[in-house]
Amino acid sequence: MVGNEEDVIKYYERFWTRAEFWWEADKTLTIHLGYYDKGIRSHTKAVLHMNDVAWQLLKFDGKKHCQILDARCRAGGNLIYLAQKYPLAILHRY
Repeated sequence: MVGNEEDVIKYYERFWTRAEFWWEADKTLTIHLGYYDKGIRSHTKAVLHMNDVAWQLLKFDGKKHCQILDARCRAGGNLIYLAQKYPLAILHRY
């Protein structure tokens, strides 16, 4: 590797460790900013709320079978949250 590539790798190694702490990844299993709406006062609630809003956009009521593909990175916290909340959904992660 050449100079800049090594610096970038070091940056992200340090960033992810801090981001996991700051963004409470142990509670949400994901690292993103969440969706702050009226009444949402904590980061953890904002992340979980974003999961619910995404599900609403899919117009899924949880009463029928469906298949969802999660093509994201990291631990797949959004998918885990949705699988627990909507057991009829068949969720795939790639």
